Amino acid sequence: MSDRVVVHLPPMPQPKDFGLDAKTPNDSPAAERYTHALSVWERVVDGISERVGPRKKR
Repeated sequence: MSDRVVVHLPPMPQPKDFGLDAKTPNDSPAAERYTHALSVWERVVDGISERVGPRKKR
């Protein structure tokens, strides 16, 4: 039996999904929404990694 676990992570938000490109100013509402979406994604992924991380064998 294998201890391998397959985990499907949600897709990371992409700047293009928020209408951002190299010419978009950093203080635009779209940039703020992207930054927020990225921080939410990071929290979700961190939570998943904590739940499926290495387990101590008894």
